[in-house]
Amino acid sequence: MLEFHPEIFTELLYSVPEKIPYCETPQHSEYLQTEVFDRLRRGETIDLTKLDLNAFDLCNTAMAWSEDHYRGMEQGWQKGFNKMLKLIHASPREKRAFF
Repeated sequence: MLEFHPEIFTELLYSVPEKIPYCETPQHSEYLQTEVFDRLRRGETIDLTKLDLNAFDLCNTAMAWSEDHYRGMEQGWQKGFNKMLKLIHASPREKRAFF
């Protein structure tokens, strides 16, 4: 018969790691503003090989809408995964334990 072990279940619940965000919150970079966007606004060309890639982080290149976009994508994946799980037939297990 299947057994439910509340201690193991509680221990597993507390061991769940923190949720990792898909993207960082977008932040303004003064370096990108002066070296890229202001120069583009003036119609100048930019040599991307001369940019100092250590002067800014990935969060400085994220779009303002990217967080909402990834949240919607995550929800879509969850709905699809749940639909797939509903279609899977139950199968017997070799070991009869809950955890």
